[in-house]
Amino acid sequence: MNAFLLRHFFREACVWEPRERLLQWGHGSSWTIGRSYEGSLHLGASGSGKTSGGIRAQGLAVMRAGYGVLGLTVKGTSPSDSELLLDMARQAGRENSVVLVGPSHGLGFNLLRHEMIASRRKHFTGDLASNVAALFSAAAELALPRRDGKHGEQIWRQAVESLVRHSVTIVFGATGDLRLDDIVSVVRSAPQNAAQLKDPSWRRESLCIDLLERATQRNPLDRNLGLARDYFLTEFVNYPPDTKNSVLFTFGAGCADLFLRDPLHSMFFGATDYTPDILLEGAILVVDCPVLEYREVGQVANGLLRICTQRVLERRAGHPSLRPVTRLRRPSSLRTSHFRTPHAQPCAPPWRLHSIFRQFGKPSAESLPQRFWATFGQRSSSRATSPKPATTCAVYAG
Repeated sequence: MNAFLLRHFFREACVWEPRERLLQWGHGSSWTIGRSYEGSLHLGASGSGKTSGGIRAQGLAVMRAGYGVLGLTVKGTSPSDSELLLDMARQAGRENSVVLVGPSHGLGFNLLRHEMIASRRKHFTGDLASNVAALFSAAAELALPRRDGKHGEQIWRQAVESLVRHSVTIVFGATGDLRLDDIVSVVRSAPQNAAQLKDPSWRRESLCIDLLERATQRNPLDRNLGLARDYFLTEFVNYPPDTKNSVLFTFGAGCADLFLRDPLHSMFFGATDYTPDILLEGAILVVDCPVLEYREVGQVANGLLRICTQRVLERRAGHPSLRPVTRLRRPSSLRTSHFRTPHAQPCAPPWRLHSIFRQFGKPSAESLPQRFWATFGQRSSSRATSPKPATTCAVYAG
């Protein structure tokens, strides 16, 4: 890890008291640390000042308070989202806390090794192979988003998760390490039919078979490895050709092809210069890979760091820091999930009302408050079951 990343990002000692005021609103109300954990929403027409007003005020407040900040970017033209975040950091006196990552910054984070290290920690929950498979599935969702929530698409994504889970089990069992190239090579060299399994020359050239045999020698009683062996030698090999091709296409087009290419390979599967854990130390981590400039690469880069940060926050039980972590971004889609941990908060994605109608239909006047706040509460408020939000929305919605 680079030496400059070992610095203290925010040196002041802080006590994260939920009643501590961050901002003073009008009419005597205030925005506190405790309320910041619930998330916030800004509504208004284009050009009404959602980002330059409320978002900026809240962003400056959390930066001044010493929060860790994950800055996700959509706009790349001047002034870009990265430039706006850097300007906010300077105004908050936090420019030394900024870490810029992206295609032009040369800093990498190997998320596979990060998952391996996390799997050895005391507070780790879940299976390493399943967690890596979920990351691949999330990347496929970012690169190839679902259309109309069709059930068939979900089946292919689940099939890809199963394929990756068993491939990771084999690679890790044989090598004790996880490399993206090995995982992809296992999938690409998996047997396609029963004739290949009976062909000695093909078996000698197949990395899938080679690593499977090495892993079995190292861990002959490993149940998960036995399941992986059955999957590739019995289940996958007997898939109908169309089914097999659909699974391999979703794997390749959805994540493998993007991951193997730069800049995503250098950003997430090469050397490790930082990890999202620096947010717990007060870093302002800016993903300088705007979606409107880098398209699907930007979508995946921003999405992967958001997901990996979420995992860091979910596993922070053993970390001594109670520092809150927030995410700043422009609006992109209501499908984007927010942080949902006691010391994390999404900072105010601003929305135009027609964007909300587009997501779940234009409801009747009676059901608008309930349906609107159900969506908002589920995604960014810890009080999703409270009747108060619906009542509040009814007042403003008329």
